[in-house]
Formats: sequence, C-alpha cells, structure tokens
Amino acid sequence: LMKLIVYTTQIIADSGNQCVRDLIQNCKITKSIPMMIKAMNSKHKVQRIRCMEYFLLFLETYSANELAKYKDRLQPCIIKGLTDADTHVREASRRAFCCFENHYPERSTVMRRA
Repeated sequence: LMKLIVYTTQIIADSGNQCVRDLIQNCKITKSIPMMIKAMNSKHKVQRIRCMEYFLLFLETYSANELAKYKDRLQPCIIKGLTDADTHVREASRRAFCCFENHYPERSTVMRRA
C-alpha cells in the first residue's frame, strides 16, 4: 500500500491512501509504524507527507500506552519532518508534534530544545 500512495495515477494513489487511513483508524496495526518510519527517508515528497499524516493519525487514534513501544522511534522522525524541505511535510509534522506532546510531555520538552 505504501507504494500505491506515490503512484502517478491519482485515483490509485488516493485509494491506497484512504485504505491506509482506514486500516489505521479501524485496526490496531502499530506493527506498520517501523515501515512508515523507514518510508520517511524517501525522496518522494508525497510519501513523506503521507507518512507524517499517518503518524498524526496514529497519535490521534491510539493511546500513549499503545504507542509506547515506538515513541523512541517516532520522536526523531517527527524532528526530521519539522526540518523537511517541503512545507506540507513540515505542516503535518507540526500537527504530529502537538499530538506527540499530549501523549509524552516529557519528551516534547527535549524535542523543543533540539
């Protein structure tokens, strides 16, 4: 599905995006977080934008306990998104940071200093 979101045919990309969103919201698929973290290193800006939007969706949908296993890996990913060259990635990262701050206030203070 991650390959579909950067597909050049818009209907396929949108369908893949909606499918990933539905999976995040309706199924407990936290095991996909490492794959999305890896996808943040992509040269495709659309993929980086979508990954940050998915992180935001994870943070909005799941509790801090459900994401605790991945908080050490999400933190540098959000920081990287805040300094991305694309404005949409930075915007999604700022929203994800606010949700991350609600879940883990002690970690967000460290992120603010970085």
